[in-house]
Amino acid sequence: MEQIIRGLLWTLAGILALVAGIAAFSYLESFAGVILLLWSLGFAVMFVKRGLRAFVEYWRSRLSEKVELTLETDKNAYVTGETIGVTAGIVGREELDIEEGRVELVYANRYVYKYRSSDSHGHSSYRTREVTEEKVATGVRILEKGTLLAGSYSRHEPVLNVPSSAPPSSDGEITSVSWEIRLTLAVRGAPDVMLKRPATILSSPQSYANWAETPPELDSSGMCEMEFALPSRSFRVGERVEGTLLLNPLDDFEARSLRIELARCENVSRSSGNVLEAVEASVAVEERAWFRSGTSREYPFALEVPPGAGPCLKTEQSSVGWWLRAVVDRELTLDYGLNVLLNVYNGPSPAALRCPKCGTGTEVGARFCTDCGKAIPWQESLVPAPQDARFGASAGRTMTVATSPPRQESGSGEPASLATPPPPGADRSQRKATLIVLAAVAALVLIPFVLFALVFLYVLALA
Repeated sequence: MEQIIRGLLWTLAGILALVAGIAAFSYLESFAGVILLLWSLGFAVMFVKRGLRAFVEYWRSRLSEKVELTLETDKNAYVTGETIGVTAGIVGREELDIEEGRVELVYANRYVYKYRSSDSHGHSSYRTREVTEEKVATGVRILEKGTLLAGSYSRHEPVLNVPSSAPPSSDGEITSVSWEIRLTLAVRGAPDVMLKRPATILSSPQSYANWAETPPELDSSGMCEMEFALPSRSFRVGERVEGTLLLNPLDDFEARSLRIELARCENVSRSSGNVLEAVEASVAVEERAWFRSGTSREYPFALEVPPGAGPCLKTEQSSVGWWLRAVVDRELTLDYGLNVLLNVYNGPSPAALRCPKCGTGTEVGARFCTDCGKAIPWQESLVPAPQDARFGASAGRTMTVATSPPRQESGSGEPASLATPPPPGADRSQRKATLIVLAAVAALVLIPFVLFALVFLYVLALA
């Protein structure tokens, strides 16, 4: 009944908005009246759509009373490339005509992008919009077209394969990925009846291994050479990043500090894009230093990837990359920097994929050792990510999403899940261009005042 009342209220609000717009147009009979009419039409459409959505939810909840659905999985967390064992039960309470029954693995990608908006005076500004897009990764059909009879029962045990290119579960500020397993009954001429169960998908060391092979990005204007000596560029969340920074000055310069950072960069590519960088760990290896040409230095360091941080990921609209960065902080000029892209994953490490009894290596997803038969405990030690509020586990509810056409990656032959993200921070060439423009504007503003002051002083001297 609550959905019916909400639907009636939203529909009434839409009708009132439409009437108000028509009245304003009839009274003003000018361009302002046209603008008010268009605004009212927009609000009326939005209110009526919300009312219809409430009516559909009420209809869906009534249909869900005709059938009882159960959905269970063998685990809560899975690694990309692993199989999911599902047990689905369907009990008919009343007769219900269906088109099909299916079990699907679905992920939702939430992201916030920027877009340019202009007002009636031609003034433009950037605004942000949050969108959630869902995509079916894989699915299995368990029921054919027919009628569910009252008192009937069926049990199904389909197996879902997690794609190796699936983005892992992650929760960020401007982009996140959530997964669910969904049991759906497509009802003839009516909304679907469904039951959802949250799931956690973890990335493996191989998910974004090619990211760790990209060349470093050094920006020092030819003043110095920098290089990271690392045992590996792949790390699991919670692990320590240990290595040595090698710095070779090619000229003499002074720096306020030399620090090493571990930055997590979220990037949304849709429309005008959106970028958010967070320095998750930082250490200053030297303060107030003079660097002399030909005098190389070595700086050992150790940073920790926060245990609760999200891993690397790539979807059609967003990406998350981890960067190890060395920054030479200089006064009143551009900093020197070295960026190295890391492969950060949240699944089990290779060391965890060994039998605790005999040490034999096991495959991802194996439950027992092939040699001694002992249970592999790494699966139970995985901590599922926090459940997303969009993925509830109750029957008769659907996910509310704003859809948009998929964005194709251009200029790259790599799959979307493997393409490397942009480096963190603003691009140095853009910063140089900004500084040049600011310097030019300052010069144009200050030069007339300086000339006027010189002429004034010259006139005073002659007087």
